[in-house]
Amino acid sequence: MIYLALCDDDAVFRLKFKEMLTRVLDNAGIFHHIYEFESGEDLLENYPKKLDILFLDIQMKQLNGIETAKEIRIYDTQVDILFLTSIIDYAPEGYEVRAYRYILKSVSETKLSRHILACIRERRLKTTQDLVLREKNSIFRIGVHSILYIETKRPNLIIHTLNGAHSIRMSIAEMETRLNELDGTGFYRCHNSYIISLRQVESLGSQSLKMRGGIEIPVSKYRLSGLKTALTIALGELI
Repeated sequence: MIYLALCDDDAVFRLKFKEMLTRVLDNAGIFHHIYEFESGEDLLENYPKKLDILFLDIQMKQLNGIETAKEIRIYDTQVDILFLTSIIDYAPEGYEVRAYRYILKSVSETKLSRHILACIRERRLKTTQDLVLREKNSIFRIGVHSILYIETKRPNLIIHTLNGAHSIRMSIAEMETRLNELDGTGFYRCHNSYIISLRQVESLGSQSLKMRGGIEIPVSKYRLSGLKTALTIALGELI
């Protein structure tokens, strides 16, 4: 799950930008929540407990974006700040608050997609996450980045990792949801019986793909187009 916030004192712009941002994230299959704030003061007074990415208007009345960002950096050094502006003329001040980048308010949906998905990819690479699973009376953790693929062996799932395989009684739909909530764009269900780690794909054909180590996984023809898009988003390049 990715938590984002939009802070801008222009209600009309907020509505349009949020709609565009929602389309970008929905199209990428990224679970998300977007907070809205109408001023820097509003944001500081109601700062979310969990926030990954902040879109912050620079030219707001009273407390502007740069001043707001300086206050935020006192207690939140991890949030990625993307400044929204009509004219790029605040770059030197942005360095002081470690701004991720500047975005023109006239940005197209295509360019916004590149900005936000790049930011999400970089955040994901910085973060090591564990998939916590419960089986009967035991609990075990699997590092998300160690997973190669998951297959159905009813009534169980087999989780194949770089360090071996684990079996757990769970539906593949439930596992898909768990992984998407944890990792955003890192996994894709390429077949009714398979979920693959996009990071571990070595090559893609019309009916199957090869994972790291030469393992071949079938690909449903109905999921091929979506898989190509997911690989582009996750790896940052066309397959």
